[in-house]
Formats: sequence, C-alpha cells, structure tokens
Amino acid sequence: GGLSDKADKGWATNPTEVSEADYAKLTSGILGRTSSYSSDPLKSTAYVTCHDNYTLYDRIVATGYEGSDESIAEMATLANSVVFTSQGTSFMLAGEEMLRTKDGDNNSYKSSYKVNELDYSRLITFEKVYENYKKLIKLKTTFDGLQYKTSEDIKNNVTLAETAKGIIDYTVKGSNKTYRIIHAASGLSDTTIDLSNYNLVFATKDNGALSSSYKLTRNTTLVLEAK
Repeated sequence: GGLSDKADKGWATNPTEVSEADYAKLTSGILGRTSSYSSDPLKSTAYVTCHDNYTLYDRIVATGYEGSDESIAEMATLANSVVFTSQGTSFMLAGEEMLRTKDGDNNSYKSSYKVNELDYSRLITFEKVYENYKKLIKLKTTFDGLQYKTSEDIKNNVTLAETAKGIIDYTVKGSNKTYRIIHAASGLSDTTIDLSNYNLVFATKDNGALSSSYKLTRNTTLVLEAK
C-alpha cells in the first residue's frame, strides 16, 4: 500500500487483484529495477518496512484488516517472500521475523524504548514465521540466481510468466540450478496448477504434495526445481 493513506492496500494485503500499474511496479522491483530511475540491480533495494514507520504487522492491521494473527502472519510472510526472492539488495526491519509490533505507532523515532523494543516472546508465538524467514534469507544468500549484478544478466536468466495479477510466477537460472518461484496473493481465488514435474525446495504453507492438480492457495510462496 501507499504511504499517503494507511488504508491503502498492496498486492499482499488486497482482497482483490491490484491494478495493472501496481503489478508492473511490483514485478519491476523483482527484476531489480527501480521504475524509470534505474535498471541497475546494484542500485535497487527491495523492502516493505523500515525503521520509523509501521511494522509490517501494524501496517496490515492499519488497512482495517480484522482477520486472525495467523492470516496476518501469512500476508507478512508473503510480502517478505517477494523481497527475498527479488534481484538487488533485500532489506527488512528488525523483528519482522517474529511479527514485531509497535502497537500501531507509525512514526516512532521519538517514541519510548517500550514502543521500539524487540519483544522476543513473539519469537515463540510466531515460530513458523521465524523459520520461514530463516529459509528465505538462506535462499537469498546462497542461490546465486538471486544475486545478479547487471540488468543484462537478469534479462538472460530471469523469465517472468504471463499470469493473472494474483499470481507472480518466474523462473530464475543460477550457475548450477534453476528455480521456479511462485507467489500467490491475498486476492487470489484458489487455483489448480500442474506441478507434477517439480520437486519442492521451499513453501511458506503446507498445501500437500505436488501433483498435476496442485491447489495453489492465497498467501503462499513456492520455490520449485524441475525434476
């Protein structure tokens, strides 16, 4: 969502599909481009939250979303799944791996220590989120296909599939392996896809074994490798 209105919803929080323009900006970021400013991935930073503004948990709540913490956890994990499977530098606010909250404070530079502290009890409550973030960070830092340094390399090795705007589907070639990465947004209706020719590398949600009629559910990220 935008910064001008806390109720603005983005690709990971919108119950309906986002606009064509917003989808184009999102996929551009995944490819390490900063809109019209630069196509150099070394000048691109992907992130959804930073130090002074809302935490991701608080940002989702601020949109008016009244779902469970489990659903918020799925949306937050989806958002940072996109961040950590993008080209360029990936960045996140400390504490997002345990759904940090500042109790809705959206400008905490002058707020109390209590507001800004990291509450490690949430690490226990949201252990699944923490484990998913560990796996995403490991993927970003060990798979060279997510570390290209030129736009030409990205053009030659990253292929974005044509899909409905509720799904982002792209193939990334590394030096020794090729991964297919699928993100399914909050606005996606459950969709059946053929994944029978893939092995699962990583999934943010357990939706059962891969098959020719795999049910792709909303708020899901999959990393796959062809058999």
